[in-house]
Amino acid sequence: MLCGLLPKVRVTRPDLKDTAEPRIRAIFTMAPVGVFFDKAGLKNVKVPVRLYAAAKDEVLPVADHAGHVRASLPAAPEYTLVPRAGHYVFLAPCMPEAKQEARDICVDPPGVDREKLHREWTGDAVRFFTRTLAPAPAKP
Repeated sequence: MLCGLLPKVRVTRPDLKDTAEPRIRAIFTMAPVGVFFDKAGLKNVKVPVRLYAAAKDEVLPVADHAGHVRASLPAAPEYTLVPRAGHYVFLAPCMPEAKQEARDICVDPPGVDREKLHREWTGDAVRFFTRTLAPAPAKP
């Protein structure tokens, strides 16, 4: 029931204070739930953001979730829309026996190689955090 309402819902809580956490210096996110964010709530995001979305996400449609977050951030994030992929592509690859029992979350559309994507994302995450969390150069 709630999942069907998600595209129509926005959670706004002006009574909540800014909860910026100074220890968070970069954000790497995949298929975020967009109903929890609006421009006002994201206006103070000052750290680099890496955002992934699945083009065929049937659980959290891009326009209402990752796309909404992307448009609501004060600065454009590094963004990748994964072609042909559904929501569950972001889960770890399933064991062969699980593919029979949990086809909905384990089997991707033709042309989507979850294992290859996860290898690429691992490298991307390492590069993103290495670049964004690198110590500032020492002053002479």
